[in-house]
Amino acid sequence: MADRLKLLLTSARDLARFGNMVLNKRTLAGHQILRTESITELLTPSQELNRAYGMLWVVERPATHSPTFRRRPY
Repeated sequence: MADRLKLLLTSARDLARFGNMVLNKRTLAGHQILRTESITELLTPSQELNRAYGMLWVVERPATHSPTFRRRPY
């Protein structure tokens, strides 16, 4: 796992754009940026200690194990 840890330095605006790209199935302005496998890895629990967390994302509600990653949360 240690070899997979990387540092991400970004602005809030760029992180929001990245989130929109993930929501839009790896595309940004109509161009595919990420592979499907990359999105799957981001949204897969990444640690045994707390399975609610993926890489950069909360992937399920801890008590209910229901998804929190939605296209339109409200």
